[in-house]
Order: sequence, then structure tokens, then C-alpha cells
Amino acid sequence: MLYSGLIALHVIDSNWGGYPMSSEHKEVQYRGFAASCLDLAKSSPTFAEKTRLLAMAEAWLNLADRVAQLAKHPVRKIADHPLVRKTLGGVQGAEAE
Repeated sequence: MLYSGLIALHVIDSNWGGYPMSSEHKEVQYRGFAASCLDLAKSSPTFAEKTRLLAMAEAWLNLADRVAQLAKHPVRKIADHPLVRKTLGGVQGAEAE
């Protein structure tokens, strides 16, 4: 049961065709993976399998939360950081990176 659920998650993931996804799209996808894990956990025959699936769901939700947080505060290039700009006086190009 667990194995077939993981294959289903892989099939869902591979349907995106290898194109970069937006942060919002990733967040939705990761929350969907968490929901799938929860659905599988409901029908799991053993406590150990249910525990693993609940842990996986939690990990997917944590990843979705991280993606959402990064979307709000995107990572800057080193040259764009205020302290670097102040120190280097606005140097552009490879020297600042």
C-alpha cells in the first residue's frame, strides 16, 4: 500500500514536464502531496505505516511552508545585499558576486 502511494506521488510530480514551477505552484503541489499521504494513512493497515505516512505528510507541509516563506522574502544576489553595496560602493558585475 505504501509503495503504490509513493508511485502515485512520483507520477503526479513527473507530470510537470521538467519546467521550472512558480513558488505558488510548488506550494500547492507540496500541500497536495501531504494530502495524499494523509489519505493513504487513513487506510493504512499497520501503525508503523500510518506513522511513516503522517511523518511524510508533515515533511511535505513543512516544505510547502518554506517555499511560501521564501516567496515572501526571496534570496538576493550577494551584490544586492545592502551591507555589500555599502562596503563595495555599488560595484557591479562579477567582482561583487
